[in-house]
Amino acid sequence: MSAVFGGLDLCSCKRGFFTLRDCANGAVATCGACSRRICAEHMTQAGICVECAAKRQEDAALEDDTTGYAIRSRHRWYDSGNYSPVWWGTSDPYWSDTDYRWYDDPGDQDDDGGGFGDS
Repeated sequence: MSAVFGGLDLCSCKRGFFTLRDCANGAVATCGACSRRICAEHMTQAGICVECAAKRQEDAALEDDTTGYAIRSRHRWYDSGNYSPVWWGTSDPYWSDTDYRWYDDPGDQDDDGGGFGDS
């Protein structure tokens, strides 16, 4: 995989907290879990990228008896009771279920309903 910047093989991880952006560092290894190319900054001692390491930590926390039990119990409770959140909004009969009506323009002579063929 060659990158746009002078043929460099760039890291596949993202940088940033509020706004994610591509990492501009050159890749030096391949993640052992997801096979993405990563730089030295985004590689852990286990030879995997920081994102795969975080995923492993989350999975390990869910396997913990107390946390995992609570999450599994909540999931079973909501599934068995057909739970759905309460909606306190109102509906407007003008709008359809898919809200396409705002695209409808009575003066539009170009729309013949034929799809993209007339574009």
